[in-house]
Amino acid sequence: SGLGVLRRRRDLAFVAGMSVLAWLFEASMYWELARGFGGAVERAMGVAATLLTTGVAMLATLIPSSPGYIGQFEYGVKLVLSGALGVAEGPALAYAILVHVALYVPITLLGVFEWSRLHLSLGDVRQPDDFEEDRRERTEDRGQGTVDGLFVAGGRGSDLDTEPRP
Repeated sequence: SGLGVLRRRRDLAFVAGMSVLAWLFEASMYWELARGFGGAVERAMGVAATLLTTGVAMLATLIPSSPGYIGQFEYGVKLVLSGALGVAEGPALAYAILVHVALYVPITLLGVFEWSRLHLSLGDVRQPDDFEEDRRERTEDRGQGTVDGLFVAGGRGSDLDTEPRP
């Protein structure tokens, strides 16, 4: 399970460290784009302001909304820049849009590339329950099955494997 990492301190420390590193890389994009943006945005975005802007923008995306977090991401960035740092709304919104595009477009294009490279279609996208059903059908086709999450060879209860199946 995804929460298994909480059982061992070393694993938890590793995951926490990688998360902090990922957030710092993302914040560095905010920082560099502010440098390139210039003007009041550049002057307002010190290290603390950059970290605050990154955090608020990410928290804003927790609000359920449209795909790609269009609207709430920009609101979060603009809230910090205009509300807390005194940047005019126009440049704050323009910067928010620039950051959003810089974060969203490259990873989306990479996903489209991988999707096509793997020859996937929309029909390949299924609910998790569909995967479990397919797995059951495949094991039944081979004369095998599961009983209470345990693998059963031959599908008749013989040669029970004591390891739970994923």
